[in-house]
Amino acid sequence: MPIHVAPRYHSELDVAEQIIYADPMGTVVRLKDVARIERSLKEPDSYVKVNGEKCLFVSLEMHRSYNVDHLGREVDRILEEFSENRVADIALWNLRIGALYRQHQRRRR
Repeated sequence: MPIHVAPRYHSELDVAEQIIYADPMGTVVRLKDVARIERSLKEPDSYVKVNGEKCLFVSLEMHRSYNVDHLGREVDRILEEFSENRVADIALWNLRIGALYRQHQRRRR
């Protein structure tokens, strides 16, 4: 059964050593005595795909007071830096939905 733990636990060992029972006679039962402790991720049950390939989709949202042009330049800079260091079999697409939306709105006027 998956559980999420408080930040005070920094490793699986910290969780395993957690005392879950103690009696006046000195008997101590730790979580590791009654459970298997492991770190794992649930297999995803849905994927985002582009051209039939699984992908990672990153979405950004900015504060109202932030300059959209500054944000765009900063995103471009970070993506360029990432592109220079990425392995060859990773493709990168920058979809600017906000920019496309603004262009669409201007055309409607």
